Amino acid sequence: EAMPEPRTTESILEEISYLKDMMSKVKERMLKRPELSHLKELFAEHQSKIKVLTQELKELKQKEPVSLLSEVAKKTSSRKSQKQESTQLSATWHNEQFVTQWDHRHSLGMHSEQLNLLLTLLKDHYQQGSTILDLGLGSGLVTEIILKSIPEAHILGIDFSPHMLEIARKRLELYHQQYQLIEHDLTRLKELVLPRYRYDQVISIQTLHHLTHPQKQELFNEIYRLLRADGLFLILDRIAIDKPYLFKCYQSLWKSQEEREQIQIIEGSTFAQHLQLLEKKENYPATLEYYLRWLREAGFEATCLHLHAHYALIVALKV
Repeated sequence: EAMPEPRTTESILEEISYLKDMMSKVKERMLKRPELSHLKELFAEHQSKIKVLTQELKELKQKEPVSLLSEVAKKTSSRKSQKQESTQLSATWHNEQFVTQWDHRHSLGMHSEQLNLLLTLLKDHYQQGSTILDLGLGSGLVTEIILKSIPEAHILGIDFSPHMLEIARKRLELYHQQYQLIEHDLTRLKELVLPRYRYDQVISIQTLHHLTHPQKQELFNEIYRLLRADGLFLILDRIAIDKPYLFKCYQSLWKSQEEREQIQIIEGSTFAQHLQLLEKKENYPATLEYYLRWLREAGFEATCLHLHAHYALIVALKV
């Protein structure tokens, strides 16, 4: 019989994180359904497991030869290095060569199922005379597809990269009367001044994961105020993988997708590596549950229309 793999600090911390998340969800259900006694038992069970794991973690750290001072110094150095890398990453979106290469890579295979569904929603619900607000327009790849599909459409696109916007202007030259571009960083939302158009639809494609969670919530509130009644807010973006134990299932799906589509998907070989990659790339994806909760708190009726692994198409309706 094979011996089980030894426990590591990393794996124990992942398990504790998972259990805390479960406790939070159980607590929410307890507040809504206090009569369900099994929820209290489940909460206590998770709490007990965390105590055992915490003790196991303590014992494991005592066995480690590295001194606490050395470990703290290592983590501090790592955070400084990650911060420098993060600053460099932000600068890349203002690097013309990087942006040009990004546009070339992403111009391949843009007609995903989720994008096609988003286009269907726009075509079915667009009203002539209104403006589609595109948050994170990028190089205009999707804008061009929208204008080809809806010839009468008018789009106002926002992006913080001047080189992205320059590529977008060249790509959209044939549609110069149907679009307008604004260079602005969505993390400075309060400074954004929009033209007084009629906004019936707002879209955001692969952009919101660059915003922190409070910034997302602030944006949702602003979009709700901006949209006319019955207006649509369409989000196509990556969502957080918050279940360490299920990470291997996502890996199986990615492997299948790589073989089928002849692409390379880099999401880390472990859940811990996955989180490090997100931090390095300044990605802050939220779980689908949080996306829907924040949208509903802003006043929207919201649901997920399509979910594929860690990418979701979310629709929010202003009622």
